[in-house]
Amino acid sequence: MKTWFSSDTHFGHENIIKYCKRPFTSLEQMNETIIRNFNQRIKPEDTVFFLGDYCFRNSAGGKKGEGESHKASHYREQLNGNWIFIKGNHDCFSENVRLLTKEGYKKYTELKKGELIPTINTKTKLVEYKPISEIHIVEKDEVYKIKNKTLELEVSKNHQFLTYNYNRHQTGKIELKEKTADELWKLKSYFMLPDSCKSGNKKCELISDNELRLLAWILTDGHVEKNHGYISIYQSKPEMIKRIKGILRSLNLDYRFYKRKRNIEEICGKKLHSVMECCEFHFRSETSKKIRKLFGFDKIKKFPKWIHKLSDKQMLMFTKELIMGDGSIQPSGTRVLWKNENFLYNLMGLLVTHGISCNVITAKNRGFYLCIHKKKELPYGIRQVYKNSRTIEKKKSIMWDVTVPNHTVFVECNGTTCVTHNCNNSLKTHIERLTIRYGGQSIGLVHSPIHADSKYKINLVGHVHNSFLIRKLGEKSLMYNVGVDVHDFKPVSFDEIKKNIRKWEKAQKDG
Repeated sequence: MKTWFSSDTHFGHENIIKYCKRPFTSLEQMNETIIRNFNQRIKPEDTVFFLGDYCFRNSAGGKKGEGESHKASHYREQLNGNWIFIKGNHDCFSENVRLLTKEGYKKYTELKKGELIPTINTKTKLVEYKPISEIHIVEKDEVYKIKNKTLELEVSKNHQFLTYNYNRHQTGKIELKEKTADELWKLKSYFMLPDSCKSGNKKCELISDNELRLLAWILTDGHVEKNHGYISIYQSKPEMIKRIKGILRSLNLDYRFYKRKRNIEEICGKKLHSVMECCEFHFRSETSKKIRKLFGFDKIKKFPKWIHKLSDKQMLMFTKELIMGDGSIQPSGTRVLWKNENFLYNLMGLLVTHGISCNVITAKNRGFYLCIHKKKELPYGIRQVYKNSRTIEKKKSIMWDVTVPNHTVFVECNGTTCVTHNCNNSLKTHIERLTIRYGGQSIGLVHSPIHADSKYKINLVGHVHNSFLIRKLGEKSLMYNVGVDVHDFKPVSFDEIKKNIRKWEKAQKDG
């Protein structure tokens, strides 16, 4: 019986061939060659320690090159040996974080396989809706937290962030790079995370501009009667009454116009010095029925199913009309919209997938408002995270993640939004690091070199592909890469590892 070590096979991952310049002409050739090489060395009774990034799984209909639809067991059944897996570099969110789906933000317990969620295609820099193929739930002992005015997030140590890099002075390119929470928390300066992305949708022909404006007024200052479905719009500002009349005239909609006094003393906790006369636009049965059919209302107000199809320009126009109804514009240029909590979270999910940065805030009087930030002419909205807003908390916590094509997801925590990486580890491994006694010494096993520990004379790692074979870690410790890219796509024994280290040490000594 023999012991073997390896990592980073990336079974099923076609794009890894070009990313790492692997000498294969097809995915099938890569899979078959690695399986054959492993089985030529590994006997059924042997033990294999595998240090992460075993395979890459995609959903049916997923993006070409981003992985096959096979589960990890498909490859494992073709390989000899008893395998012990160390978790790769994809990790999780805390239970306080919600995922944006086509139906709005959901807790991890509400998610379902096959459910469509918005993702970012980092090549086109546009939003694409893709199905969830896996849902992962684990328990962790520590939480990496971000908390400032515009962003809150809780993730595990190895969670992969998408960091925003805009090299304006050199290349002028906008890039999203992957970095772990552990790497980012060690930075002395700030880093930037994306929080929204343009949809790239063409103009939605299902609705005209004035119909979209009418929808905004019904959702903010409108009312849909529960029993008969009659629709009314209420407004008191003369300039807005004039605007609504113009919209209704252009759409050739019949209505009755009423004036009435309001017996109110405050709005949103603020006392009113005077109360303006309220006017009502009331639509009778046939007109109300026509409007409900157009917007998909079923006796109650809600966003129509086609709302995701709006272009970025249409969504911006729709947002401006909503603010005219129940919002205001601050001196800083920030726009504010007051509504109920559920409505604002649903709207926030729409806006961040159309390139509009925003967050939901709980007011002192426990009301809610949406803060919509000034628009920047960039593909992504951004959030800066400074050192004083980053902490690490030691506590047991349920952590979760999903597997989805494009490997990017939109999440929210306490009303703040972020676009980040997802988990694509279809091998459900819970071991993050391992220490073994072999050859009379303790050896550390971990996926990423940044998590290697200098207390071990030898750390076996993966993740770096063909970047290095051996590297120093402190004065008396070494890191040794067991990845297939530096071992001719074969597993390596500890005798071979020691032999290579002796050669390296001799070369270092000889200069």
